[in-house]
Formats: sequence, C-alpha cells, structure tokens
Amino acid sequence: MNNFAVLDIAYTHYDAGAYICVKTNHACHLSLYHTIYPPGRHKTSRIERGLAVPWGAYFCFVAWEEIEQSDAGDTIYHRFNVLPWMVLTTKWFAFRGTIGGVLSPSVSCIFEHQHPGGLPMSVVLYPDSPGDLCEINTGVPNACPNHYLNINEVVPDEDTSYIEQWLPVFTSVKTDLYNLGTGTLGKIESITLHSRAKRIWGAINTTLVSLTIKTHGSIRYYSTGPLPLAWVDRYRNLPLNPITGLPWTQTDINDLQAGVTLSWYTGGAWLSKARVTQFNLIVVRGINCPDDPS
Repeated sequence: MNNFAVLDIAYTHYDAGAYICVKTNHACHLSLYHTIYPPGRHKTSRIERGLAVPWGAYFCFVAWEEIEQSDAGDTIYHRFNVLPWMVLTTKWFAFRGTIGGVLSPSVSCIFEHQHPGGLPMSVVLYPDSPGDLCEINTGVPNACPNHYLNINEVVPDEDTSYIEQWLPVFTSVKTDLYNLGTGTLGKIESITLHSRAKRIWGAINTTLVSLTIKTHGSIRYYSTGPLPLAWVDRYRNLPLNPITGLPWTQTDINDLQAGVTLSWYTGGAWLSKARVTQFNLIVVRGINCPDDPS
C-alpha cells in the first residue's frame, strides 16, 4: 500500500497558533503545506475532433510553507503546530507524505480554516474564593475566610502578604483550600501545583509545606520537602487525577479545590514554621485528535 487518505481532522486553538491533528487510513509520515492565500482556479481545455473545448480546472496553491509532523515515523495520527497563526486569520492547507520512506502519490484535498482564538497552551489558575477549609490561623493582611487574597497575586509580594501557621502546641497541621478561576480548557495534558514559600526558623530537615488538592470528595497531600530560609518555588506535577487514575477533565478542574497544608513543630528549645506568599495551579492543555473522547 503506497496511498493514504485523510479520514478526519481536529483543531486545538491557542492564543498564538493552532495544533492540527489528522487521522489517515494507513500509517504514513506527513507534511502540512499551508498558506494565507486562497488557491487560484484555472480553467483548462482539451482537444475534441480538432477543437479546443472547456475541460475542468486545476488549482494553484501558492506561497506555501511546509511543516513536518511532530510524530516520529509512520503513524495513523499526525500532529502539526502551525505557529504563528493570528486570530481570525484564514489559512488553506493540504497534506503530502511518505510511506516507508517512499514518496506517496497521494495528496489530500485542500482544507480551509479560520482561527477563532483560544487560551494559551499553559494556563495559570489563581485562587478566587474560599474553599471548604480555612484552618491556617494567620493571614496577612486578610484573615479567614479570605486567605486566598494573600496568595493569589500574579507577581509574588513575599512578606507583604502571606499565610502561616502559628500555634503553641507540639505539632500542628492545618489546611487551606481554595476555589480556582477557570475557563473552557478543552483537553488537559496535566496540572501542576505551585507555591512560593520559605522557612521562618527552625530545623532545616522538617517538612513544613504540602501542596494539597480536593477532588471527587477526597483530599491528597504532596510534600514539598525541606525549605530554606529564603523564598523558593515548589511544584508538584499531576498528569492524572489521583482518585480516578484517568486524565484530568474539564469537569474535574471545575470541581477541583486546591491549596496548602502548613505544619508547625516545637520540641524542646527549637521551633519550625513556614510562610507561603503565593499559590496557583498550572494547567497544560492537550492536543485534540480525531476519536478523542469529548
């Protein structure tokens, strides 16, 4: 088999471009040829009994650029990152490729598509309202239930606004959860929890901050490890929902609560506590392909 046919096509729009994923009937390796200029139509003729008569037309595909698929080898699904592609700009494109390294005689039809706009491929969600828990006892300048206002800044202001745990007991572990602003994200590749924190004083080897989520009614805690006395960023990547074991969905993100769990330790002559000045959730959007579940 040295021919292919495009069976279906899917688009993932983002703010600066678009991913195109096509499905073919046979494994092949494709290149996409795209242009912002409409194909030109040229009439043709043929000789019938010595007389030239009209006979169909051919199309002229001009000023095109080539993009090779990002997938290695011969595949059924073929992904292309068309960048740049300005919002509301129309492009025309077609596909040609090889099978087993040999150029196929097949060429797809010419597709036409206008970019409608979209979110970035990586979207940062910030706390925008209190969640189910506001247990941490110190918030500057905002007390419970408005702790989210202390840590939802785009640029961290560090000691200007923060949350921290301070209780005169041997061990105290308390959690804040927040609702997160969201939008229509489409397919989701992964989420990453992020906090900016520091140790105020105490033993360097104590775990003081855990990144926390509540999904499907269950809470999960992810330790950030020991903290220095200087401000540092801590991350935890979650490719799958830990409760379902499946890729994250739009419904999961809409219902998700996330936040931090802070610990306070005291023992003999030493004390340990931490301060958090920023928290957010980074969502990496996925690339849609034909046959993806909606």
